[in-house]
Amino acid sequence: MSASLSDTAPAFVEIAHRIVWATVATVDAQGRPWTRVLHPVWEWDGERLTGWVAPARPRRSGRTSPRTRTSR
Repeated sequence: MSASLSDTAPAFVEIAHRIVWATVATVDAQGRPWTRVLHPVWEWDGERLTGWVAPARPRRSGRTSPRTRTSR
């Protein structure tokens, strides 16, 4: 038995919207792993299921935020 997309998509979108962040990983040409945090969003218009991803804001590694800077 196979369910149609119109039967399963609304429930899928409801469940998927509970997932706020997702981590994806890949490997570059030198074999080094790379990961990225994404925000997935799904749209169901009654006929078509469309997935979108937005990247998380990059962290400022190695920098000190002005609010957390300490004076010495």
